[in-house]
Amino acid sequence: MKQLNKKISGRLFSKLSTELCLFEDGWSINLFGLFLPIKLKLRDVHENEIMESWGFIISDRAIHLNYGHRGKIIEFPWHFKHLKCEVQRTNGSWVPYVASYDGKEPDGRWQKQYPYTYTLNNGELQKRTATIYVERREWRWRWLMWSPWPAIRT
Repeated sequence: MKQLNKKISGRLFSKLSTELCLFEDGWSINLFGLFLPIKLKLRDVHENEIMESWGFIISDRAIHLNYGHRGKIIEFPWHFKHLKCEVQRTNGSWVPYVASYDGKEPDGRWQKQYPYTYTLNNGELQKRTATIYVERREWRWRWLMWSPWPAIRT
C-alpha cells in the first residue's frame, strides 16, 4: 500500500502544471501535463530557441518557474540529496571514496577479483575479470543536511 501511495503521489505531482508555451510552430497551453494547441500568431520564438514558456510545473522533486526562455528551479526541502560515499578497507575501517579517474591517491579499499564468462547474442564466449569492493552511501533531506535524521543509508 505504501508503494502504491508513492506511485500515485508521484504521478499526481508530476502532472500539476499550468503554463503558456510558444513552440517553433505555434502556441499551446499546458494544463496538468496535457498540451492544447492554440491558433495564435502573436510573435516568433527568440532566435536559437526551441520553446519559451510562462507558468509553473510541479514535479516530484521541485517547482519549475518558467518565464520566457529563462526559468528557476526550487527544489523541495524533503528531496534527498547525496551526502557521502565511503569504501571499506581490509581492516574494516571506512574511508571516503576516491574515483580511479580523479588522479588522487588511491583510497586503499578492500578488493577481490573473480573470473567470469558470459555468452554474447551471437554465441561468442567472453572471459572477463570482475573486481568487487564494499561501499556505503548516505542521503539526507536537502534542507536538513546537518541533521542525522532523516537519512537513507545503504
